[in-house]
Amino acid sequence: MSSANSKPVILVQEVTKIYPSGVIANDAVSLEVHDGEIVGILGPNGAGKTTLIRQILGLLKPTRGTIIVNVSDHNAARSRERHLIGYVPQMPLCYPSLTVWETIEFVLRLNGIRGKALITRANAVLAALGMEEWRSHFGYQLSIGARKLVLLAMALCQNRPILILDEPTAMVDVVKKNVVWEAIQAQRNQGCVLIASHDMSEVRRLCDRVYLMVAGRVVASGAPHEIAALLRLPVDIELAVSDLSRAQHVIEGFGYFAQQQGNLLRYEAHSLEDGLRIVEAVAAAGGVDYVKLEGPSFEKAVMHLLSRGERCAKSE
Repeated sequence: MSSANSKPVILVQEVTKIYPSGVIANDAVSLEVHDGEIVGILGPNGAGKTTLIRQILGLLKPTRGTIIVNVSDHNAARSRERHLIGYVPQMPLCYPSLTVWETIEFVLRLNGIRGKALITRANAVLAALGMEEWRSHFGYQLSIGARKLVLLAMALCQNRPILILDEPTAMVDVVKKNVVWEAIQAQRNQGCVLIASHDMSEVRRLCDRVYLMVAGRVVASGAPHEIAALLRLPVDIELAVSDLSRAQHVIEGFGYFAQQQGNLLRYEAHSLEDGLRIVEAVAAAGGVDYVKLEGPSFEKAVMHLLSRGERCAKSE
C-alpha cells in the first residue's frame, strides 16, 4: 500500500453526472486511488459505478466536478494521461474471427511490441490467467466467462500503471476467479487498480479501501475491516454446553432466546460486547465446552449500509 501522504494517481472530486433525461447517475462523488493500492467501488446494479468509470476514462464528461488522472503534476493535461490506463469493460466483448493468441498479439503489436518480447509477454499473461488451453480457440468458440478473461489478458499484457476493471469476474467460474484475483493482486506492483464490483467476497479479498455506492452516492468508505466496524451489528453465537436448561435460563436472563440443536445453543446478540458477557455468564453457571462467534462481518455491514442508503434515496 502507498503512503497516505502521497499524491493520488486517480482523484475524483465532487463529480456529478446528470443525463439529458434528468437521471442523476452520480451525485457529488469523491474518491482517490494511490500508487500500489487496489481500491473497490462496491454497489448494486444501477448504483452509478460504470458511469463513474466511463468519466474517469474520458468517455463521458461530468456535469460538475473534477477528475484528475496520474496526479504527478496538477497542471498536467488530463487528456494525455488516459493512455496510462488499462481497461476491462463490463460486457464480455471479443474478436470472433481471431484466436486468443492472435487477439493478444494484436494488442501488443499496437503497443509497438514485436519479436521475442511479444512472445514472452503473451505467454506470461496466458499462464498468469490459466488460459494456455484456449490459445488456439477463436473468439466465437469461447464462453462468456472465457471472453471476459481474454479482455483481462488484453489489459494486463500492456503493463499499464493504472488498471480499471468493471466487474472483472462477472460470469467467470469459481475456479478461474481465484486465478484472476491472484493476477490482479500482482498488478499492485505495476501501479494501482480500481475495481467496480457487486461481489463482496472479491472486494474484501482484493481491496485496500472500498467505496460503497447507492443511487449514485458514496454512502461509506474505508478499509474492509473499518466498514465492518462502522456499525454495531448483531453477532451470531453458538455454544456447546453440558447443562442445557441452566444455559438456556442464563441466556433468557439477558433477554435473548436460544435455539437448541442437540447440545448446541444458538442465539444472536445485539453486539459483540453483549455476546461475550453472555458466554462468560454461561461458563460461570455450568461450563462451556465449545464456543463459536461470528462477529460483525464486512458482508453484513455492506448489506446494512446499502439497504440504509437505498431507503434514504427513496425517501428523497
